[in-house]
Amino acid sequence: MVLLGAVIAAYLLGSMPTAVLIARRIAGIDIFKEGSGNPGASNVFRLLGPRWAMATFGVDVFKGYLPVWLVSKFADEMIVPGFAPTPIAVMAWVGLAAFLGHVRSPFLKFRGGKGASTGLGAMFALAPQAATLSILVYAAALFATKTFSLATLSAGVAYPLLLFFREGNGDWNVLAWGLSVPFLLTLTHRKNIKRILRGNELGMEEHDSHEDHEGED
Repeated sequence: MVLLGAVIAAYLLGSMPTAVLIARRIAGIDIFKEGSGNPGASNVFRLLGPRWAMATFGVDVFKGYLPVWLVSKFADEMIVPGFAPTPIAVMAWVGLAAFLGHVRSPFLKFRGGKGASTGLGAMFALAPQAATLSILVYAAALFATKTFSLATLSAGVAYPLLLFFREGNGDWNVLAWGLSVPFLLTLTHRKNIKRILRGNELGMEEHDSHEDHEGED
């Protein structure tokens, strides 16, 4: 019951629609109808610039980080055999709940962003070394491609391997949990992947209609 309560709380925190609130408050716009049409930091970057994009990104990261960090203090006492048999599994379930809250927010009629920022926060609380190195992979990919979604997917693919060799200490169970990151990002970025393959994915400074493009967060 304690773990279930933590999962529900993480989901509700993750579901707070940061980009929607900032876009409405700062510019009086409906972010679903502007730019890429996605309620995330990259679309805020296109519409309101880097200052508000960083604010959105920071809050979204915090939504994922806080619940996992709090649970990490008591993870040993929250183990559930067969469901969350290890501390890292306990933390992973809570991080997954925050991610799903961002992707399917009850405050947005179960719409949401791509979950990358909130997922990053959860990943950092779970494994700070692996997450930090993944951020470097993201930065390098973004510099090389100027494409948010491709950079996000690159970092997502790198994370389970970095987790396995850093905090995971070669534990295959940890790798299995780490592989959920690229899997979930692939699901939420499947339209982006199709556009990458077609060569018409939205770049950092493009403002195409959201009818043809969806965002990357």
